[in-house]
Amino acid sequence: MNTGECCKGIPFFSSSGADVPSYIQPRHCAILVHMEKKKKKRFAYLDDFETDDNGNYIYKGTVYGFDEASVTWGRACLYLWLFLGAAAVCQVACGCIPAAGMFNTAYVIIPYALALLMIGLTAYRMVNLSFTGSRVREYVYAKTVEKFEAELYIAIIFMGLTALGEVSHDAASGLNIWTLVFLTVQLLGVLACLGFIRYLNAQVWGIVQKKETDNG
Repeated sequence: MNTGECCKGIPFFSSSGADVPSYIQPRHCAILVHMEKKKKKRFAYLDDFETDDNGNYIYKGTVYGFDEASVTWGRACLYLWLFLGAAAVCQVACGCIPAAGMFNTAYVIIPYALALLMIGLTAYRMVNLSFTGSRVREYVYAKTVEKFEAELYIAIIFMGLTALGEVSHDAASGLNIWTLVFLTVQLLGVLACLGFIRYLNAQVWGIVQKKETDNG
């Protein structure tokens, strides 16, 4: 395959008819095409916006709604924040406990930091969802509700690795009081994450607006 054929997937070369520079090799084109496809996939939700006669953007994509038959969105959001806040507090508290492995042991500190990062990422997404309300667009739903469970399970795995690393570190000298406190707080953090996941899965989201197509 020559360079010109390979670069047909790149908008600049395929739509403008520009000559492909000699320094761009087929393997470079393949990379550029892959990056272009990845970019299109990332911003695919922009295709769901249309402009009206006044030039204003109107969202025509799918909208998800929270089922408030058993609980209001405000109360459900509060409960989710309580679980997530408890998990965050427990994880931060573990960083303040003088457990031996938290001072200079990489296999304890690294998973601890990664667990804290995943909880922080979930909190960031939760802020986005909280301000959006009970009716969310599809791309927001995909980046929040559909991400929570996986991210918190990853956090739980890292919390488990942290606890295992701490126990392994103290195995030779024996578990002291601070290690036991550390493990207890870690366990409470895991339970808080599981509580968030369980409560989230108990709630119901449904499609309240289907994506409008050109054919109606």
